[in-house]
Amino acid sequence: MSKQTGLPAQQALPAPASGDLSKGAGRGLLSRVRTFDSLKEPSYRWLWLGMLGSFAGMQMQMLARGWLVVDKLDGSALDLGIVTSSSGAPLLLLSLFGGVISDRFPKRNLLVVTQSCNGIIALLVAVLIVTDLVQIWHMIVAAVLTGTVFAFNMPGRQSLIPELVSKDKLSNAVALNSAGMNLNRIIAPAAAGVLVAVIGLSGVYFLVVGCYAFAAFTMLMIRPSSSSTPTRTTSILQDLKAGLMYARSDSKISSLLLLALVPLLFAHPYQALLPVFAKNILGVGSDGLGFLMGAIGVGAVTGTLVLASLSSSRNRGLLMVSLLVVFGLALVLFSQSSNLYLSLGALFLVGIGSMGYNALNHTLLLTTSTPEMRGRVTSIYMTSFGIMPLGVFPMTAAADAIGPPSALTIGGAGLILITLLLALWRPQIRSLR
Repeated sequence: MSKQTGLPAQQALPAPASGDLSKGAGRGLLSRVRTFDSLKEPSYRWLWLGMLGSFAGMQMQMLARGWLVVDKLDGSALDLGIVTSSSGAPLLLLSLFGGVISDRFPKRNLLVVTQSCNGIIALLVAVLIVTDLVQIWHMIVAAVLTGTVFAFNMPGRQSLIPELVSKDKLSNAVALNSAGMNLNRIIAPAAAGVLVAVIGLSGVYFLVVGCYAFAAFTMLMIRPSSSSTPTRTTSILQDLKAGLMYARSDSKISSLLLLALVPLLFAHPYQALLPVFAKNILGVGSDGLGFLMGAIGVGAVTGTLVLASLSSSRNRGLLMVSLLVVFGLALVLFSQSSNLYLSLGALFLVGIGSMGYNALNHTLLLTTSTPEMRGRVTSIYMTSFGIMPLGVFPMTAAADAIGPPSALTIGGAGLILITLLLALWRPQIRSLR
């Protein structure tokens, strides 16, 4: 035995060179850090990069659209709510068909087409702004078209993830996907808020066009798996009915989908009121609005990166419930704040609660669903997101009637109450792992 190594003499390891030692230490460190595991897959890495471009464009577009309605067009909170809500009807009506299409055709090609359409819509709005012809009804039409595109884009994007990574990396990939989306909540709104003052609303919209073009390019770099082009002998309506029956018959999936509705109806419409809070309550401009949206992103990235590192953790059902309660409490705190720094802190907690929950919910839906049903289950999930813009209308109407702080307080309290009642009524939620 070697006294220094404790190994048999013939197995004693030679002292490595300093360069080898540093490389070995680096590899050892990387092997222990599991946060970015799924990015080692080339196709998933392209999907992730494309997501960064797409959601950067979407976040900048949301800020520019809100500021355009409130400031340039001098619209009310209700006007802003109508514009935002206009994207909800297509999502609600067409997302189920988007899921069926994503299960029948190559998802990568579907994403190339939809990202290109997003760019064309943003380009048309930019031209309207440059020519000084833009009106609120233009923004409503653009929102309807954008909602239609996302009804097909999102089911395809989300259900493509399991085709690009192994099953043991799926939870990590979904969490990183959420982290990347929410990274844009930090960078894109803050950048757009500043750029509105520098290059104008039209300049920001032209930048959005570039983001969508980049996203379409990255989709072309993905090598689809053999399962990306399934052969179907049934009709679209038959596939749609089969997906609905499947989701209804599985108690875990139906519980996850039911829970997904609660924050979308009671809490997520708060985003439509952020321009109103920024201008009328906190007294900040477009740059301040960008920082408010960025605070949500900081919290969201923090929460989802932690989830990516703990992707194999148990008791996910209870964690989801806890994150929703945090979401509701943070909204109440934000609604009652007239201090910018307190509002930023509250929105940081909003980001942790809302996006941490969302990543957990989506991961469990993908891991519970069978591969041939993932597109349709994801589309049902996206249909619930179509309800969110429709929930914007009553919240913005309430904001005009009783004031934004009171309306948002009611929404946050409703989220907490309904979440706790559902957790008691559906024990499947608490038992999810």
